[in-house]
Amino acid sequence: MSEEFENDGPYQDAQSAEELERYVMGSTFPKTPAEWWACREIDRLRARIAELEAALVDVTAHLVAAVSLLERGGKKAAPSNKMFDQMIVDYKNCIERSRAALNGEKV
Repeated sequence: MSEEFENDGPYQDAQSAEELERYVMGSTFPKTPAEWWACREIDRLRARIAELEAALVDVTAHLVAAVSLLERGGKKAAPSNKMFDQMIVDYKNCIERSRAALNGEKV
């Protein structure tokens, strides 16, 4: 553990992030009001991340479908060829960023 956690009560025995999480999140471990707040906040943030990941999966799937339709529909989908080509490039870049984010890669 880092020096800041040394001699920090029961946390000093935690040898890994998983053990520390077990201490902090466990319902049998006595907590200060700040630690109870942190537990609730961690749970809230984890739920929010799950919601955002689900939304990103949905948006990515719909964007992939839109690109496929645009590519097959020809350049009549935009006012000009240049605009159409740029739309496809932008959409594909967005798809790559969202896929990277879903795979846990730095975006």
